[in-house]
Amino acid sequence: MDLWTTLAEQAIDPALEAFFLGRLAGLVARQHTAIDERQRIALAHSTFSVFLDCLDLGLGAQAAMILARRQGAAMSYGHDRGA
Repeated sequence: MDLWTTLAEQAIDPALEAFFLGRLAGLVARQHTAIDERQRIALAHSTFSVFLDCLDLGLGAQAAMILARRQGAAMSYGHDRGA
């Protein structure tokens, strides 16, 4: 059994869950309001890093919902930068 499996099987402190999910939501919101492309790219890297942290903590479903809500909001308002 590796370290990540061991950590994922342990009970996660609810405060830790809230911290990482809140951090992810905040970064996603900041990315949407970034003033220039450089800032958006830096925030995208930070968002991805925190998303991976959420996966390591077993919070993948919740983290994916945060990203999906943001993607849906961007598309509904015509702000999808990927299109």
